[in-house]
Amino acid sequence: MTARVQVNRLWKICFGKGLVATQEDFGNQGSLPSHPELLDYLAIRFIDLGWDMKALLKEIMLSATYRQSSKAGKDAEEHDPENNYYAHYPAHRLSAEMIRDQALAASGLLVRKIGGPSVYPYQPDGIWEALATRNATKYQQQSGDSLYRRSLYTIWKRSSPPPAMLNFDAPDRYYCVVSRQKTSTPLQSLVLMNDPQFIEAARILGEQMMRKEDLGEAIQLAFSTLFGRRPRPEELDNITTLWHSLYASFSDEASNSAEILQIGESKTASDLDKDTLTAYAMVASTLMNYDEFVVKR
Repeated sequence: MTARVQVNRLWKICFGKGLVATQEDFGNQGSLPSHPELLDYLAIRFIDLGWDMKALLKEIMLSATYRQSSKAGKDAEEHDPENNYYAHYPAHRLSAEMIRDQALAASGLLVRKIGGPSVYPYQPDGIWEALATRNATKYQQQSGDSLYRRSLYTIWKRSSPPPAMLNFDAPDRYYCVVSRQKTSTPLQSLVLMNDPQFIEAARILGEQMMRKEDLGEAIQLAFSTLFGRRPRPEELDNITTLWHSLYASFSDEASNSAEILQIGESKTASDLDKDTLTAYAMVASTLMNYDEFVVKR
């Protein structure tokens, strides 16, 4: 039973849903497994692998089921609208922690150090003071590598959790939540567009784009980094038009390009033209708002 429960959790990480839909309930009140033989096989395989989660995840991810397209065929939509039989990959949104970590990894800011105490990354001012009633009522933002550690290490105060995480359905941790709810709200786009962590990541990625020989190569770098693919012709045309529009806007003397480049603790490269860099940063920020950036397909 222990192996079956853990295998089901790993399957949900990979596919967005478990072989047993009620991950929190394997009893009489829970759902029956959609593929009982597969669940049993994976549980036995997990034990045979010495309870090695990395090895089992590798085996799942190398399967044809995991590697198939998320695009549903007409027959699948008609006969299996819930995709219970995995005729196509079940697209699902990434968790709050994964989305933040992905932005940091794409820009190269992510610090991959393992272990250590909790860290205090960017957070809006005044939240702890307004909501905390005792113990650590003032949030002291840290600097350096602490700003770019994996979200796993972010300090979590139950009375005032990180708001960016809450907007992407991270639980407040007042009680145990086995399965997170999945919502889609305008606040999520506002986080991706305005949160200092994401703007800074977009700026650093913009610097990498700017060092390419031409605009086309820069856009291809951004797509391969953020989405793992090349841009389609129409996307390349649209983003090229967007970049020219942004550059014209930031070249205006009254533009706020200098303010944008000052967001985040990491330093802006001094050898790059500020208006050009801001245009690239905003292109990167726009791409981070693509559905494809936060949804696993």
